[in-house]
Amino acid sequence: MIACALGDEFYGLPLAMAAHVLPAAPCVPLPGAPPAMLGLLGRTGQVFSVLDLGLALGRPAARPEAASDPALHGRMMEGHVVLLRHAPRRFALRVDRVLGVAEVAPLQQPGQPVAERMVAGHAGCLPPWPAAAGRCWA
Repeated sequence: MIACALGDEFYGLPLAMAAHVLPAAPCVPLPGAPPAMLGLLGRTGQVFSVLDLGLALGRPAARPEAASDPALHGRMMEGHVVLLRHAPRRFALRVDRVLGVAEVAPLQQPGQPVAERMVAGHAGCLPPWPAAAGRCWA
């Protein structure tokens, strides 16, 4: 799993989904696109649509002035971009920070049925990240 931070929250992306992780770079804005769609980013001869993961999940903008200033829309100045693979269209996700690769272990509670322990698509890391040293659960 690739561990990412959005503000003070941690998220995980399956490692197999990621093709590359890059420092955030300016995007070419798309007129009329929703605020979460930052624009287009060209890398390795391919064009990626860049989605701000925090805005897409309903979190406030990392830089609130960027979300309200049309001159800054479509620009990324901070964070990382995760280029995704295995999609019919090329997408990338902007996150505040990519923290590294973490191993995900199942959360086990004594006596809890397996069906109640398993939740597809959700994982967590023990904060704060550096102290967690990759200890995560799913």
